[in-house]
Amino acid sequence: MPSELVVPSIHGEEGQRLIQRFSSVPGLLQPVEGYTLYCWAKDGPGKGVVVELGSARGYSTCWLAAGSQISQRGKVFACDSFHYGENACFVSDEAVGIPLFQDTVQRMGLSDWVEMRVGDSAEIGRSWQPSQSIRLLFIDADHSYTGTYSDFMAWFPHVEPGGVVGFHDIGTNPGCSQLYSCLLYFNPQIQEVMAASSLRLIRKPLEGEGVFLPPSIEEAVACYRRVLDDRPSDVEVLTRLGQIHLEQQQLDEAERRYRSALAVASAKDGLYDSLAEVLRRQGKVAEAIDCYNHMVNPTAQQSVNLAGLYVAQGKHDQAEACYRHVLTLTASSPVVWNRLGFVVGLQGRIDEALQCFQRAVVLQPAAFSKSLDETTIYLNHLRGMLQDKINRIDAILKM
Repeated sequence: MPSELVVPSIHGEEGQRLIQRFSSVPGLLQPVEGYTLYCWAKDGPGKGVVVELGSARGYSTCWLAAGSQISQRGKVFACDSFHYGENACFVSDEAVGIPLFQDTVQRMGLSDWVEMRVGDSAEIGRSWQPSQSIRLLFIDADHSYTGTYSDFMAWFPHVEPGGVVGFHDIGTNPGCSQLYSCLLYFNPQIQEVMAASSLRLIRKPLEGEGVFLPPSIEEAVACYRRVLDDRPSDVEVLTRLGQIHLEQQQLDEAERRYRSALAVASAKDGLYDSLAEVLRRQGKVAEAIDCYNHMVNPTAQQSVNLAGLYVAQGKHDQAEACYRHVLTLTASSPVVWNRLGFVVGLQGRIDEALQCFQRAVVLQPAAFSKSLDETTIYLNHLRGMLQDKINRIDAILKM
């Protein structure tokens, strides 16, 4: 098996076939994330088993099991309590459970490649047989910092040297994202080997070097502060602390950390973006706009954020300019066309606004067709208000 893996494009024949195969399975994993897991389960390094923490309705399990199935590399061990608390906050209790999971796996023809382990994922890890080494571990259970910490510390010793650990929802969920950042910062011997959307994969070092990981977010903050005692201009630590304070709604402290980082950083666009978000939450809209205007190469999303701030100030023409700039970068974004429609409508260009909304519907019918009728009513209301004003002006001029 190769030590390095290149994941083919999901738009290829294999990726599209698998997307179609699992299209009826509910789940929160992005197809590109599922396909990445499939490829690592199929072709990744090592001879151990695959373990998944947090199986829910079985969507990610299917991707992993399909990879093991096609390569004939053994079963996937799916560990989950199947009665949901924090690690399934997006689905109702009725939408998950052992019968549904088993039905999903059976319906996809993967029953022979999946073995369930029911219970707390960290407890299962602590009682795992040392003889069953793990080549691929996927952590997607309790997304809190302490929950992810418990899972990682319980299972990481069972991952074989050179084996791979995947983390889901990095960058979208603060708890597991903070832990992942700590893991990489305090353990430079651990390297990230692949990223796909919110999925991150790391490889366990071949040498038996220990891992340092603060057990709580409070301990993580304390560790970062000790680093700053020795290196007060460490931009990476200042940025990490700023993010933690932002997520904990400690906005003044977050602002202080980001401004300290900006004072010494070389590449600043990302820091300006983060500071702008802090200022926006503080109600300092003008200062937030100034942050975006300091950027050298703003991304499409940052331009969208800036447009939203202009809307908040009632500067609809400047917001329109931002949205139109974004459309030069990504003309197929229905969300941007939809937002542009509202901004144009607020400037009185009703027919042009309706065309923008219709463009959004064409690009993504499922998301925008239902709201088009409401939007049309809104535009007609604006049209009526404008016509009423025009009639009054005409009457005054005649007098």
